[in-house]
Amino acid sequence: MSRKKQPFPAGNQRFAQDIAALLAPWGMSQSMGRVFGYLLLQREPVSLERIAQDLELSKTSAWKMAQDLANCGHAERHRSPVGDTGG
Repeated sequence: MSRKKQPFPAGNQRFAQDIAALLAPWGMSQSMGRVFGYLLLQREPVSLERIAQDLELSKTSAWKMAQDLANCGHAERHRSPVGDTGG
């Protein structure tokens, strides 16, 4: 049985954008702020593929933003089980 991906709601997109705008004066890039806001809304770890898809970022950009957030202590990296696509 496959899980159908639910679209990222417009209200959540707005929240992520608002967090990015809030953090910009402290030197956080727009993309990193959007990823941070997105992660604040998640109840469980989420894959880089899902972050990229929901925020319409490249996978490389999503990886870079997640890594930078982890390096700053604002996010944690979780390894997904083998075969899990995070969808």
